[in-house]
Amino acid sequence: MRKTLQTLFLILLAVSAGAQITNKVTFLEGNISYSETKFKTSSSFFSSSSFVTVAKSTNINAGMGFTTSEKSAFGFTLGRISNTSSDIKFGLTRIGVFHQKFYELSEKFYFTPRLEFILGFGKSTFFDPSGGGNDTDVDNSEMLIGFLPALQYFINEKWAITALIGSISYSRLKEAASDSDAEIVTKNVDVNLNINSFRLGFQYYLMKKNK
Repeated sequence: MRKTLQTLFLILLAVSAGAQITNKVTFLEGNISYSETKFKTSSSFFSSSSFVTVAKSTNINAGMGFTTSEKSAFGFTLGRISNTSSDIKFGLTRIGVFHQKFYELSEKFYFTPRLEFILGFGKSTFFDPSGGGNDTDVDNSEMLIGFLPALQYFINEKWAITALIGSISYSRLKEAASDSDAEIVTKNVDVNLNINSFRLGFQYYLMKKNK
């Protein structure tokens, strides 16, 4: 993994490009992450060793932004989180707004912290452990306020690669059973600034104006 990132970084440095954030520019962005947890079985019940999937997780995000000056932008996001395991199937659709700043580190390299506000809506299904089909459906609603530090590198005037390095956020998730008045409210403050857990994305700039 480290060699791959080093190779990517060297390729980016080798590309000649000028990065000029200007006013009244529209940009599109997106990122996706996927993880799958498996364990290897090896017992007398199986004819041979095999891998069994325990859980799957997918996070897809897209957005559109508009620069209001050479150092700031605002925009809108749309995302989808899906988690599936043997116990539960969780889905959440997110819509949000954000305000982003641009701090130039070099001609093509920027520090771009972002403040965002997100609302989420979805449903969870808790599977019946006995296999009798008596699954439980729960409606979910979420509110999240987050600060996302990020680094952005311009490959050329149109394309930029963004690395989100952790987050600082407050979230409130409410789970309400569909067939009762029971509710569970979970509040969470998350501080994650681990440089080893960054998420790569992209931004594509439209209608660029020259200074």
